[in-house]
Formats: sequence, C-alpha cells, structure tokens
Amino acid sequence: DKTRFEVNVISDNNDVAEKVQSGHLHSLALKQNGTVWAWGENSNGQIGNGVASSIKYTDPTQVKKGQYIQIIESTSDDGSIVTTTAMIEKEMNNIIDIAAGDNYNLILDSDGKVWSWGENSYGQLGDNTKIQKTIPTRIDSLENIKNVYTFGSTSYAINTNGELYTWGYKYTETPAKLNFYSKVVQVSGSILLAEDGTVWYIGSNPTRVSGLSNIVEITAKDNYYYALDANGHVWAWGYNGYGQLSQGNTSNSSVPVQVLIEGTEQDENGDFIKTPIENIVEIVTANC
Repeated sequence: DKTRFEVNVISDNNDVAEKVQSGHLHSLALKQNGTVWAWGENSNGQIGNGVASSIKYTDPTQVKKGQYIQIIESTSDDGSIVTTTAMIEKEMNNIIDIAAGDNYNLILDSDGKVWSWGENSYGQLGDNTKIQKTIPTRIDSLENIKNVYTFGSTSYAINTNGELYTWGYKYTETPAKLNFYSKVVQVSGSILLAEDGTVWYIGSNPTRVSGLSNIVEITAKDNYYYALDANGHVWAWGYNGYGQLSQGNTSNSSVPVQVLIEGTEQDENGDFIKTPIENIVEIVTANC
C-alpha cells in the first residue's frame, strides 16, 4: 500500500494556484493574486456584478465585492440587549478556490469562508432560500473550509478536518455534514476520494466502489468515472457509448477496468495488443 502525502507547491508570498472552471454557459477563473474573474452567460447573475441580464460577457469581468450579514448587539438605556443586523460589503481579493456549477458559483476565501451566487432553484447557494443572488453572498454556516466543488446544481465543501458538507439538488437548502467513516480529500461529480485511497459514491449512505485501492485522484461526469492509482494506472467505469472507457469497444462497465492503450506488438491475428496505460500523473474529464 502507498501512503498519501500532500505537498504545498505554492510559494509563501500569498500567491494561490491559478484555476479555471467552466459552468453551464459561463466560466470562472482564479488568479494568483486571489481575485476572481467571470465571463459568459449572465441570466442568473453568474458574472457576480450585481445584475442579471441577457447580455453576454465576452471578456473576463472581475468579481469585485461580496456581502454578508453582520449581527450587532448593543445595550439600550434601560440595560437591555438590542440586536440589529447590517449588510457588510467585502472585497473579493483573498480567494483560494473556485467552483462553477450550472448557472451558479462557489468561491472560498483564505479565512475558510464560502461565498455563493447565481441560480438558486435547488437551494445550491446554501442560504436556506431559493432566491438567486447576483453578487457573492457568504454562507455563514460553513467554517474552516478547505475546498469547494459543484456538480450540476449540487454543492460540496470539505473542511480542514476532512468532513464533507452537501447542499442543493437532492439535498437541503443549507449545508449538511455527510455521515462518513473517513476523511474526504476530493470530490468529483457524484463520487468522493477518501484519505485511505478508496472511492465512494456520494449519498446519504455512501457506498464503496469495489475493486479500487491506493487511489490518489478521481474525476467524473454524469455517468462515467475515472480514478488514478498511486502506480500511475487509470481506472474507468460507467457509460461507454463513445468509447470513453478506452476498452476498444462501446460496452458499458459497472466495475472499474484499467484504461488500455494500443501497443506496438501484435497478436497471432495481426491485431495490436492493448496494455494498461502507465505513468499517468493527472486525469481530467471533459463534457460529453
């Protein structure tokens, strides 16, 4: 068995890793200086500039400000406690992670707080409403978050303890912690990667994907999945209508199979022999 280590390759000068995410009809980008930029469709306020319109943004537009509700307590003349609220604006210049979903976005700041905006038909913004937002709005129920993810209209967040929170489509309108035995290190689509290198389908009672161990990375789409193991081999399963499992056919597979590549040697029939692909260091899926 392999041991999993996380190595921080980002310098100590407050730079963050660049990242680009594509939503349904919009895109989101994170720059090294912690700023976020959006472009594309804006009918649900995906651009984050305070408006929702049919205007298409063909150039990256900075997502400059977010907002959150601050609770203020004061003492009245008679000694009683008076509670009021105020809407506070905050510059979006300390962002460390982003995720673009179907017509909405999640971003994570360096304080471990999550912000959301855009479409909210399924409660995917996590604010206990189904009202869309056109600028980033803080989800106050989440703290110490390490990574954020989206899958369609479902939202995910992993905290520094490896606990996974879910909300949105098929879940509630506020983040709820998933009951899981291990620390979660990554989410992609509807699967998660546990700290021990196992892969699980996400649900109220997660189920393990059989046949996989020592996995270091996962990636998934609606109905097909990939996993990279510590030896550099890639495993695939699910829908194969376009040959995306790389088995030389279009037959679906309910269990993980190793991704094959055509070699230079031939069998007795003159066909090139397929062997497992090796020495892979990263995997990613595109829209099908």
